[in-house]
Amino acid sequence: MEQIRTRDFIYTSDDLYFASTNYIHPEDRIISFLRYIPDPNGDREKDGKKYRKVGSSEAYSYLRENHPEYLYFCDVTNVEMMGVPLDKVKQIINLKKD
Repeated sequence: MEQIRTRDFIYTSDDLYFASTNYIHPEDRIISFLRYIPDPNGDREKDGKKYRKVGSSEAYSYLRENHPEYLYFCDVTNVEMMGVPLDKVKQIINLKKD
């Protein structure tokens, strides 16, 4: 897999968009934060589909309810975190090309 950088977007097989939050990742996932979820009334559009941006509290709630596999307990930080499992990565979107 290509090098993931902070602020790269990860599009998943579950039609979710995450933003990478770190340069160092566990072997099985990319540490990232849920940013956009599908919403027919969303104010953002990509490839003819509408999405809306979610904040921290809603992101955790949404994942707990709909996709708990994106949540994991980090033994290093001792907190629950978000991270895209590698088998869910559909596309890495680098908005800033060097």
